[in-house]
Amino acid sequence: EHGLAFPVGHCPCVPLSGFVLSGGLGWNAGEWGISCFSLLSVDVVTTEGNLVTASETENTELLWAARGAGPRFFGVATKYRVRLYPLPKAITTSTLTYPLEKLPEVVEWATRMVNTLPKNVEFTLYLASAPPSVADRYEKVCILSATAFADSDEEAAEALSALATCPLGDCVMKELDASTPFDALFDNANRFWPEGKRYAVDTMWYSSPPSAVLAIIQDYFATVPSAHSMILCPRLHSPTDVPPLPDAAFSMVAPGYVACYSIWEEAGQDEANVR
Repeated sequence: EHGLAFPVGHCPCVPLSGFVLSGGLGWNAGEWGISCFSLLSVDVVTTEGNLVTASETENTELLWAARGAGPRFFGVATKYRVRLYPLPKAITTSTLTYPLEKLPEVVEWATRMVNTLPKNVEFTLYLASAPPSVADRYEKVCILSATAFADSDEEAAEALSALATCPLGDCVMKELDASTPFDALFDNANRFWPEGKRYAVDTMWYSSPPSAVLAIIQDYFATVPSAHSMILCPRLHSPTDVPPLPDAAFSMVAPGYVACYSIWEEAGQDEANVR
């Protein structure tokens, strides 16, 4: 209501508290940064039972740890003060969907294209089950999604122009320059991370070429036992596209990032889906 925003997590059911303590790869990270670096101070109950405030001028070692230590943080965080940012007035998303077998050339094009995008565009490659409108023709798809955190429709269209002119054929679904204010972004996220399911998740940073990593993942993903399972690769960075991090417990990034989500329904399906 005040026209301000914070790089909260992509999934609406993730609490801000543990998200920030764990580092926080949130919305618009290219422009707003890793979320924990927008943590200005935190009130902490120490292991001695004292309530203290940690900031960049007092109890600095506690703030260092609060920026990324996650479940190993040595205290109980009771209050956060965070830096806010102007809420972009024209958040806009373009999405292209291709059959899974097109993944190698999709990745090749996306790896070249992503470094032409401005910092306020969040780009993600998804591997997922086909949406209902094309499920009669395809079982699995790869989805290119780019969200521009822009202040005007014109700025957003310019920022997303690379997707509008994508030369790849066999696009099975295309939605360009769709208005996606913050609440709409979370509604879309529920499609990929439905509540009430069972989850096994593993993530990694990598420095290999994205094509090499995703070629391996593609083969495994084609045979996952659950239609809910999905994989995401946010912004396929070039090795020169990763800025240095401030000094904090969150201390490691790499040119690429991949998150593999096994998502299923029943406890009896645990072993197959975890494997």
